[in-house]
Amino acid sequence: LFTEINGRTPLDYLTEIRMEKAKNKLLYSKETIFEIAIACGYDNASYFSNSFKKYMKLSPSQFRKRV
Repeated sequence: LFTEINGRTPLDYLTEIRMEKAKNKLLYSKETIFEIAIACGYDNASYFSNSFKKYMKLSPSQFRKRV
């Protein structure tokens, strides 16, 4: 039902929310990647970095430097 209404799976929706929060923290805080990963609901910073790279086409550190 969720997918029919929103046009995406619950996991895709949750990932989008987490990545938007991560982008915001990368831009406006001095927290480490590990701290941002934890704040966005990831237990593993490597998994977070891989997920972020898939979503944004840049690693979290590349994103932070570029912007």
